[in-house]
Amino acid sequence: MRPSLKQLEALIWVADLGSFRKAADRLNTTQPNISARIAGLETLLGVRLMERDAGSVRLTAKGQDVLGHARQVLNATQALVQSASEAALFDGTLRLGVTEMIVHTWLPDFLGQLKTRFPTIQVELTVDMAVSLEKQLAERTLDLALQNAPFHRAVSGEIPLSTYPLIWVAAPSLGLQDLDPVRLDDLARHPVLTHGRDTPLYAQTAAHFGQ
Repeated sequence: MRPSLKQLEALIWVADLGSFRKAADRLNTTQPNISARIAGLETLLGVRLMERDAGSVRLTAKGQDVLGHARQVLNATQALVQSASEAALFDGTLRLGVTEMIVHTWLPDFLGQLKTRFPTIQVELTVDMAVSLEKQLAERTLDLALQNAPFHRAVSGEIPLSTYPLIWVAAPSLGLQDLDPVRLDDLARHPVLTHGRDTPLYAQTAAHFGQ
């Protein structure tokens, strides 16, 4: 009898995330299932792979060795799927995080094309501020985030998609349209509605006025 891919996935994600619960969330299953997969793998190999201590998980020396082989097997499996060039072979759930700006612009077109190209992929959508999406991406509760830069945490990969101009919008009753030019202190006399306090755009706006 040979180890299953699910058992190897469980080993990798428990080792990477340091938690049976987080690994279960990542693999869209339950913590008892993850525990059962690890226990089954240990029984099959006849070795102890992990030690649990006060809520933490630590690989044994043998576990570290097996982990390296498990990664090779999963990488080879992924390479096999990619080499087949068959989109229908890709299945599972894509945990996608997006900002409201993307929701109200090109997200529907993106999801439509994704469904056409990868019909068996299910999308689990999260709409939140960029700072929250970045945190979830770092914690691996999201697989992919479509958000505005810059990033304050290390990410595995970053692809520029587009740029959006920012403009000032004011009620005509403020009379700013009669000023030429409109100066920064003219704007500062009025309340400014901008992005959330923890966002990069808010910080940039505050720094702009701070000058």
